[in-house]
Order: sequence, then C-alpha cells, then structure tokens
Amino acid sequence: MEIHPTIAALRGNLAAQRRAQFSLESVKAEWLAGHSDILGRPLEKYGQGADLGECKALDGVFQQKVARKPLIDGLMSRMGHAIARTPLGQIPFRHQYRSGVGVLQIATAGRANLSLLLYEAKAGPAAQSIYFTDSECTEIVLIGSGRGRLFEIVSTNHAGAVLSERQLDFQSGEVISYTGNKTTKLVETVPGSMLVLRLTRSPVVPEESREYRLADGALVHCASGNRAESRQEMIVALLGAMKRGEAVPTIADKCIEGTPHLRWQAIRQMLALDTARGFEVLCAVAAAPTDDLNAPAAALKAQLLKSYPVLSEMESA
Repeated sequence: MEIHPTIAALRGNLAAQRRAQFSLESVKAEWLAGHSDILGRPLEKYGQGADLGECKALDGVFQQKVARKPLIDGLMSRMGHAIARTPLGQIPFRHQYRSGVGVLQIATAGRANLSLLLYEAKAGPAAQSIYFTDSECTEIVLIGSGRGRLFEIVSTNHAGAVLSERQLDFQSGEVISYTGNKTTKLVETVPGSMLVLRLTRSPVVPEESREYRLADGALVHCASGNRAESRQEMIVALLGAMKRGEAVPTIADKCIEGTPHLRWQAIRQMLALDTARGFEVLCAVAAAPTDDLNAPAAALKAQLLKSYPVLSEMESA
C-alpha cells in the first residue's frame, strides 16, 4: 500500500500529531467560550426543558441574522484556518456525511443539540421511505435553497401509517419547526448546496422511531428512541449472532420485560439459540390478545409452522 509522504511523516511523529489535534481542540474551546451567551446557559436551559422563547439569546439565533452571523461565521473562519494549517488533524466535532447530506454537531447540552446540515445536489433514485424521530426540531436555512415535502402521520396500525404531505420551498432565512414523532421533512432537490442550522431536543423518554414506505405507508423499520434500550437490543442481537447458548436465560428474561421492540428482538434470538424455548414463548405471546406483540407473533408463528411443520409437535407438547 502506498502511503503519502506527509502521512508517513506524521505517523512517525507523535508530538506533531498531538500538536495538530491540540490546535483544533483549542479553536473549538475558544469558539464555544466566545459564544457562551448563546451556547452556555441558554442552550443548557433549553436542554433541560425550557421553551425556546424563554432562552432569548438562543431563540435570537433563529430570529435575527445579526445574532447568528457572528456565531456561524466565527466557527467557519476559525476552524477553516486551523484545518488549513493542520489538514491531517481530526475535526473535534461529531460529524458524518452520507448520500449528499453532511451533519456537524457543533454544540450540545443535556437533551439539546445544535448542528449544521449541508444538503448537496446528488444524482440517484428518489427517496423510497421517510423516517420519523421523536424530537422537537427548529431549523433555519442559512445559505441556499431547495424543495421538499413535510410529512405528517394521520393514523397508524400494526402494518403501517396513513401519511399526509405538503410541498416545502426552502429559502434562505426561512425557519421550519416541528415537534414529536408525528411530523418530519424530506429535502428532495437542491440546486447546488443548502446549509441549515438545526436545533433539536429529545424527550426525557423518547418514543420509538419509525420508517415508513412513501408509496403505501407500510412500516419498514422501527427502533427504540431510548439509547439504553437500544444498547440492550444490540447486545441481545450480538449474543444471538455469536451463538452464545449460555446467554439464553438472560435473553429469555428480555422476552418478558421491556418494550415491545426489545422483546421482539429477544424472541427472535431465542428462536435461533433455543428453538424449543423460543417457540414456546412465541406461542404464548400469540395466544395473548392483549399483548402488544400478539399480531406479529401470530403471523410469525403461522409462517414458521408452514415452513417447518415439525414445530407443530412442540406446539402440542
């Protein structure tokens, strides 16, 4: 593998690596301190549950250009110069880029996050689904324009949702707000690029996030909105993938307690690790009409009996 000489030199010089990272971290710290009137107590207060209108300085960023321009320009200018000086340093903000959308989380406090979103024109198929996440969201378009749709969940059932929609035209200076896991937006076309400042706040106990197919509203995917529960779900899935039979008693407990999403993951892994016990749990849930998992459990049970008739012997045992 060919390694660029600059990277090779940096790999062999730990002191230079530390200096590069310290430089970027210092710029971040100075920027945050310089705007503590917005990113300090106001953001903290909002993250604790206060209305945005009660956090005057933070609210002003979305209402007045004179308030947000120094905040954003200061970050872009300082960090841009620092990266130019140390191009191999790691940006000291959480960030990601995927399919024409970049996210840079610039400040966080409690349940509140302030981020910059970059939307770029991209070639490819149109979106086939839409994702609803339980959070309060306030956005303002800083630069550029675009078009998209605002979606709202009218009603739901176990198979999906009825969605309503309206067209959105994004223009510089426009503020968009929506709350809860019933409303979300989709940016579809951007001529060039569009930069958005987003403020979000998650509930103390978030409801699960759901993805629906645009064509017919069918439920594509759902995930727990609770980070602790998501970790438990991942652990259960990992134990199943690793075929850790000794974890069956622990996974069996998760089949009974927890949210429907965690329980369903546990039931699936139980079926894989200990089919007899897993099928017993599945049958019990399918026979309990008041259980939240009754319908999907009954459907899975019927599917398994059709594919593996031998399971009927366990059912009658």
